[in-house]
Amino acid sequence: GALFFEEGKMLFSNYYSYTEPDYPFGNHHWGIGLIYYIVHKSIGFVGLSYLNMMLIVTGVFLFIRSLRKNIDLQFLSLAVLLCLPLINWRVEIRPEFFSYALLGLVYYFVWGFIHNKATFKRVLTVLLPIMVLWVNLHIFFVIGLSLIGAVWVCSFALRSYKAYSKQLGILFSLSLLACLLNPGGLWGLLEPFNIFREYGYMVAENMSVAFMQDRYPADYKYLYMEVLLIVLLLLSAYFFFRKNKFTHEEFLLKDVEDGYKLQAILALCFAIPAFSMIRFMPVFGLVLIPFVAWNIKYCIGEWVKAKYLPALNKALIALPLLFIVLGCSLPQGYAYRYWNPKWNPQNSGMGLPDNIKISQSWFNVMTKGNHVAGHIHEMSVVSAAYYPRADEGSVPLRFKSPLGPYKMFEYHARQTPYNQNEIEVKCEQGILYLFPSWLEHYTRENKTNERITLSFNTYYR
Repeated sequence: GALFFEEGKMLFSNYYSYTEPDYPFGNHHWGIGLIYYIVHKSIGFVGLSYLNMMLIVTGVFLFIRSLRKNIDLQFLSLAVLLCLPLINWRVEIRPEFFSYALLGLVYYFVWGFIHNKATFKRVLTVLLPIMVLWVNLHIFFVIGLSLIGAVWVCSFALRSYKAYSKQLGILFSLSLLACLLNPGGLWGLLEPFNIFREYGYMVAENMSVAFMQDRYPADYKYLYMEVLLIVLLLLSAYFFFRKNKFTHEEFLLKDVEDGYKLQAILALCFAIPAFSMIRFMPVFGLVLIPFVAWNIKYCIGEWVKAKYLPALNKALIALPLLFIVLGCSLPQGYAYRYWNPKWNPQNSGMGLPDNIKISQSWFNVMTKGNHVAGHIHEMSVVSAAYYPRADEGSVPLRFKSPLGPYKMFEYHARQTPYNQNEIEVKCEQGILYLFPSWLEHYTRENKTNERITLSFNTYYR
């Protein structure tokens, strides 16, 4: 975003690489870069956090809204609660949060269309611009295409949806063409299928559930994901093979049965990438909400609605909210980050952890001909340099990479700010620099008359 607004350029090469900065790549994130830049400039880093929260809530709401007339709110609320560990797996500020909201939009309109809640013209009018927007915001646009394609393929096998097969095929084809409207054209459209071959090393988020379980056996979210899916598959098998003996009369209706089958197929389709690459876990959690809600309704719906259990019916609505509120009040050591926003606070985007304090402070008056030798700040976590007064042209502060001694041979096709062994930052009056205390820094000879630095160290409370 900064590169676009300040220099009028867009990134189409591997700008952050040490050795291959000119390597081309399909930049589907350029639109998000603009949005993040504007939000950060206007509201700051906290604004990005609130934007992400708004996007994930929007995605969840749209999945709930699509089934609101078919399933009671208490069952939808309980379904969200059960899917929350998967949805909240990635809490950092990331571009895919836009994909979660856009996936909810695609699901809402496609589901509404095949259930006569939206006309084909309206669906085209809304979804085609959404796909153009999506392909220029995040590489997960392919998930939107996959959802439309999966519903289209299922329509041939499910009698209640056969009448929509032709129009769904048109929607999928036009959405595919719409995704060509990106800076890379056809190359950009195919990038999701090529990007995983371009990684030069293993990335944790691209690993399978089995790999992560072996590496982090104490992390129970993967086991939870497996147990939840197994339970849902067993319930599906029970409903399909014993539907004639099932007491819930609504389930015996063909359109309701086909809707349940469609949800089961979508859950299975999105479970495959989620188990193959854990980066897809939140997407799987979102798609799973309707299927979990259907199962809750047909498993315990009649029992909950019984006249002698009206209190439980209301409690299921309040339970997710109550659980989240309690989770926010628990100590950090007793709740995973999926439930407790106070867990892992450095991921919240709110700045430095609140468990450090200023431990030392001093000032330095540098005149012409002086310099600061290279040093680090021992017994400190984060250090700072603030310039209350500095003549124009004062000597910059230079930071030295700690990786220098370990680089036996490194070739740079060209210099970027991200592959230099040293980097300098301007010394200007009123600027505050925060940096990790282990980072070596120094200055060269100062050429101005006055350069005053106010510094401080921090340590844990």
